[in-house]
Amino acid sequence: MLSCQKEAAPTYTFEFDIKPVGENDVIIGWEDVETGNTLKFMVDTDDQFSSPVATTEADALEGTITLTGLSPVTHYYLKIEIEKSGEVIWSGTEEFTSKFSRKTVWYGSTDDVTLCANLDYIASELSPSSRTVIFMHEFSRSKTSWYVTGIVDTLVKDGNLCVAIDFRGHGASSYDGDVGELIEQPRMLKDDFDATIRMLDTIPLEHSSEVIVFGASMGACVATSTSSYSNVVGGVAASAVAKISRSMWGEGSFAPGGIYYIAGELDKNATLNIDYEKDANSLSSITQQPTKATVVKDSYDHGVRLLEVDPELIADAIEWARNL
Repeated sequence: MLSCQKEAAPTYTFEFDIKPVGENDVIIGWEDVETGNTLKFMVDTDDQFSSPVATTEADALEGTITLTGLSPVTHYYLKIEIEKSGEVIWSGTEEFTSKFSRKTVWYGSTDDVTLCANLDYIASELSPSSRTVIFMHEFSRSKTSWYVTGIVDTLVKDGNLCVAIDFRGHGASSYDGDVGELIEQPRMLKDDFDATIRMLDTIPLEHSSEVIVFGASMGACVATSTSSYSNVVGGVAASAVAKISRSMWGEGSFAPGGIYYIAGELDKNATLNIDYEKDANSLSSITQQPTKATVVKDSYDHGVRLLEVDPELIADAIEWARNL
């Protein structure tokens, strides 16, 4: 008697590099796919792939392919199939989100400082009524810190021009002095904001003169102080400090407006004698309407971290900006 055992089908494992580029494209790269195999790609906003927005195929030898025709800042599903001799030997589904246009600019501030900022936008959505939303980071961080919240993506998709800046001595911005001086002389941070406003007057992108500000910690102090400007309609300040915000303004009436203050209940800095909960409430009490203060109960979180861990706060901040 002879017995036959069916040979097990081979197991395949493949990895793909998925890189959204610009507003409408995604580049897909691969290695270790046997030459002669055919790769098929399908992109859709639905994981059932009932109405794909892009379909194509490529030979394994190509190693990379670009899919076009996507909508900006949109979540997509990507289905990949590998065929060998007409038979599908592997199939997988990945997810990605398409991007927006980004222009990185350098421009001067005071004291021979050169600042760096990202301009994020969807070209087809910009118009003379588009607002500019300026994002400002906390001490020792950089312009990328706000991106983790997804707020930039949402407000870009709303048709705003979003600007994330590096303060002097942070990120890609220059500074010959000691960055610790910024705590003692915070007016220099306001100088960097003013330089950013001047830069925006020179760029060839459609936008209105109205500005919304988002700031974290020292950036929140700048947001609070500059909300007194006639062209700033308000914004969000996470972990703002009253005495620093006021000192940035200098002489004259300090009258912030339109700011939503956020602070952690347990967030304090004993060295600088700062209680962020008290400062959020005191600043809100002197801020022109609309204003709001939210204190996150039992939280030590500071700056952007307050929003990063709380999707509801992110949604509140976005709605606050939209309604200004």
